[in-house]
Amino acid sequence: MQNPTREIFEMAMAEAEHARFALAFSSEEGARTAILHLLKAGDRILVEEEVNHANRYYLEHYAQSVLGLKVDFVDTASEDAVKENIFDNTKLLWLESPAGPFLKVSDLTVLSKMARDKGLITVCDSSFANSFTQSPILLGVDIVIQSCEHIDGHS
Repeated sequence: MQNPTREIFEMAMAEAEHARFALAFSSEEGARTAILHLLKAGDRILVEEEVNHANRYYLEHYAQSVLGLKVDFVDTASEDAVKENIFDNTKLLWLESPAGPFLKVSDLTVLSKMARDKGLITVCDSSFANSFTQSPILLGVDIVIQSCEHIDGHS
């Protein structure tokens, strides 16, 4: 059964994010799970080292122990550090910008291009800089995660 409210919300989010489409999940965990299922056991994920606690825990535990993915944490504000940590089996670059408790910013345009040139999928958790202040899709990111708690003021 279709949910017209959800469909309207997804269309509005797609427009706000400058994306072709959007999917709404009941939790960030659901969104993370859907993204990780694009990969297969043995694939590597390169992740911003200051990714939020929930993402870090999920990637360290679920991604590695359940899905068999290798997760490497790196300072994505350093282009050289990112380049040095992309291996043949690296399939996804997981960014968060601004990141962590100190709101570190990474150059999404440069990192997205680098990832695309290496055949990687680029994901950006842009919850701290919601779609009204930052547009990762326009900067080259493939998938954007947005937490509605930051869009609507934690209500």
